[in-house]
Amino acid sequence: QLNLPVYATTPTLDALARKIPAIAHNRLGRFFTPGESFPLGELWIEPFATSHDAACSVGYAINGDDSRLVLCTDLGYISPEVERAVAGCALLVCEANHDEDWVKSGPYPYYLKQRILGDQGRRGHLSNEAGAQLALLAAQNGARTILLAHLSEENNTPVHALEVVGRTLRQAGFGDTVTLEAAPRKEPGRVYHLSREGIRQE
Repeated sequence: QLNLPVYATTPTLDALARKIPAIAHNRLGRFFTPGESFPLGELWIEPFATSHDAACSVGYAINGDDSRLVLCTDLGYISPEVERAVAGCALLVCEANHDEDWVKSGPYPYYLKQRILGDQGRRGHLSNEAGAQLALLAAQNGARTILLAHLSEENNTPVHALEVVGRTLRQAGFGDTVTLEAAPRKEPGRVYHLSREGIRQE
């Protein structure tokens, strides 16, 4: 055990502690409230509420060296909090979970299809088309690197997600100014650094 601190909202930490008792026993939990920023080393963390069927889910805006990245997955829809968070980010990690038609015609049971599509309270996942709108919003507000994430293995492919989101960005005139990639599902991806010049990647 590394005994590293775990930062999360109170409901999330309570849920985690039931599955990972060491979090409670070793007092590793670090509580925060959505909307209340806090420092972490040389970074400044801004958690914001997201709409998902989980215990007080959040996204994160991470600021350092005059650059900003936003981690934004597990979204039922693009809320005002999400819109405010992505404004001015240099890098957006953007959910593009599924193709709606693939979900509807696929093998999942009805209740799971409803959960993914967010028909009950908009607490599911963003489709490729919805992810494209979030990516476009970020690009319009200064983002120059967009990384698609949380792609479903059953209801999406990286090629399909990149095509849908890329088409939206190209039609809006951002085809040559925004770097668009899909995060790998099962292995480490690129390393990104926050710097005064923007986002640097290895």
